[in-house]
Amino acid sequence: MTMRGLALSVIGVALFVAAAAADAAPAAKLTVGAETGPAPAVFRFGGGVWRAPKAMRLAEPLLLNLGEGGAVRAALAWEVLAKATRVDDLPRLLAEYPLNGFLADRARAGGTVIVTLDAMPRFLARNRSEARLADGPAWARSALADPAGWAAVTEHVVRHFRDLGVDAIYEVWNEPDHAFGGGVEDYVELYKATVVGARRADPGARIAGPSLSDWTAGAPGGGRWVERFLDLAARTPAPEVGLDRLPVDALTYHVFYRVPANHHARVAEEARRWLDARGYRDAEIICSEWNIAAEPPYPEGDLNGTFPGAAHVGATLIAMARAGIDRQTFQMMVDPGGEGYSGGVLTPAGAPRAAFHAFALAAEAARGRKLAVTSDTAHVDAAAFRDGDRIALLVAAFPPTELMLARDAFEPTALENPALLQEVNAAGADRLERFLFRDGPAPDVSPEARAALDRTRAAVRAGLAAREPWRQGGTVEVSLPRQGLRVLSHRAIDQASAADPRALAAIDAEINALLRRRLPEAMAALEAAAGDPVAQAYGASVRERLDGRAAKARATGAVAEVIARADAIWFEPASRRLAEAMQADAARLDRAPPRVEGDRLSFAVAPYALHLIVLAP
Repeated sequence: MTMRGLALSVIGVALFVAAAAADAAPAAKLTVGAETGPAPAVFRFGGGVWRAPKAMRLAEPLLLNLGEGGAVRAALAWEVLAKATRVDDLPRLLAEYPLNGFLADRARAGGTVIVTLDAMPRFLARNRSEARLADGPAWARSALADPAGWAAVTEHVVRHFRDLGVDAIYEVWNEPDHAFGGGVEDYVELYKATVVGARRADPGARIAGPSLSDWTAGAPGGGRWVERFLDLAARTPAPEVGLDRLPVDALTYHVFYRVPANHHARVAEEARRWLDARGYRDAEIICSEWNIAAEPPYPEGDLNGTFPGAAHVGATLIAMARAGIDRQTFQMMVDPGGEGYSGGVLTPAGAPRAAFHAFALAAEAARGRKLAVTSDTAHVDAAAFRDGDRIALLVAAFPPTELMLARDAFEPTALENPALLQEVNAAGADRLERFLFRDGPAPDVSPEARAALDRTRAAVRAGLAAREPWRQGGTVEVSLPRQGLRVLSHRAIDQASAADPRALAAIDAEINALLRRRLPEAMAALEAAAGDPVAQAYGASVRERLDGRAAKARATGAVAEVIARADAIWFEPASRRLAEAMQADAARLDRAPPRVEGDRLSFAVAPYALHLIVLAP
C-alpha cells in the first residue's frame, strides 16, 4: 500500500495568495559559511522523455541553455519494446528510435543517460491480455514469461547504445509498485534477466532500479518494497555472467507531493543504510522522476506549470543536495501533449514554463564550489556557491501545500509500519481529509491505527501553523561570508514575473500554426532532391515528428543544401520565435539589487518564489 491515493479536494493556485495577512511579516535568517566541496550534480538540469516529443528538435536549443552535464532519462516502452514482435525486431526498432542523436549528443557533452526498460513485449509476457490499462495494454505491464528472451532484448539495447557512444545506466522498469503485473520476486527475475543481457553486451554496463512511484511502498506479504528488493538482489546470483549477486549500481526512486526537505532526507538516510548493509556501498541514489503532481487531474490545481512549480524546483534541488542525492531527472523535458498536462519544463510546442527558468537560475548559480548554508525556518532554504570572487545565492521560499503536509505527516507511519498505513488508507481519502483538516470524526480503525492518525493530525496542524505566516511572504536576511560584497544581479520567479499559462498557450498555438503553414512549403523545397533517399528520410521524419536530425546529419553536397533550405523555411522561424519567448520571459525576472550593509543582505520574498542573487567585491 502506498500514499498515492491520498488526495485533498482543495482549491488551486489561489490557495497560495489569498491567505489572511499575518500580524507581522516573518523573517528567515540564512547564514552562508565555508566551502564544503564541488557544486553537486543535482543542480545540473536533468529531465525525462516518455515518448519522443514532436517538438524535440525545436526544444533542444532551449534545453541547451540550461547547461550540459545533467541526466537524461529516456523510456523505450512504446517506441521500441512494445512494438517488438520478436527479438529480431530490436535492431531495426532501435535504429529508428527518434532520440538516438539527442542522447548521443548529451553523452558526448558529459551528461548521464538513463535508459528505462519499461514495457514488456507481448511475445515475452506472462499475461498476454489486450485489456486496456491506464497507460497501455495489460501485456505491456505483465511479468516476464521468458527470462532468456528478455536477456536477448536487453543485450540488443545495450549493444545499440554502446555503439552510439552512450555509456548509459539501464533502469529496470518504471514504478513496478503499481505498473507491473507481478510482485517483488517477479521484478527481481526481470532485473536478473536484464543484468544477464546487459553484461553480455557490455561487462561494465550499469544497472539501476526499482524506480518506485512511492519510496514508502509496502511489499506484498509485508515489509517494504525497496528493502525486499535489495535483500533478494544481494542473494541472487547470475552465474551466466559470472556474478554471485545482482549488481545495484544505482537505486532509483520517484517522488510527487512531498515536503522536499523532509522526504529526500528520509530517502537518503534509509537508502544509504540499506545499501551499505548489503554491500552496495558504491551505488548512486538517483531521483529519476519528480514534480509536484504526477498527472492530471491535479488535486490542488496546476501548480506544476505555474510559479509554485518554479519555487518547488528550487526547494527540491536544494533539499536533494543537502540530503546527498547523487543525480536527478525532472518528470519531463517536454510535455507529451495530454489534456491539462504540465509535467515538462517546456510546453508541447516548446515554450518555456516557470520551471524551465528555475532550472536556468540553478544552473547559473551552481558554478565552482558549494558553500555551507543554514536556515532558521523550514519554509525558506538556500544554496550558495563560490566561483573565484563570485558568490551566487539561490533562495527558495516554498511553504508546503495541504496535501504535501498530509503525506509528510503520514510518512513516518509508512516507513515504520506499511500494514498500519494500509489500514488507515482503507478509511478513504474523504474521511481522512475531514479528520485531518476539518475536525471530522475519526475513522473506525484499530487503536494502533487511531494512535497513528492522532499523531498524523497533530503533525499536520503543527505544519499548518508553521506555514501560515509565510503564505503572504516575508523577508530573507542573509549573513554573508565576508564584507565588501556588492550585488551584481538579482532575479526572481514568483507570481509577478512568471509567465501566465494563457500566454504560454498562445505561444503554443502560434508555433503550431506557423509549422502547419510552413510545412507544405518546406516539403515543396525538398522536391529539388526528389528521389534521394536521404532527402526522403528527412521529409518522412519531418512529417511524422517535425525532427529531421538524423537524415540531415547524413546529407552531403547538393542534398545538404536542399535540406538546409527546407530547414530555413519551417524550422528556423519557429526556433527563433521560441528563443524570443524564452528571452522575454527571462527579462521579466530582473529585480532591483538589494542593499548590502557590511556582511548583511536582506530582501523581500513572495510566498512561492525562487531568487538568484549574484555578488562580487
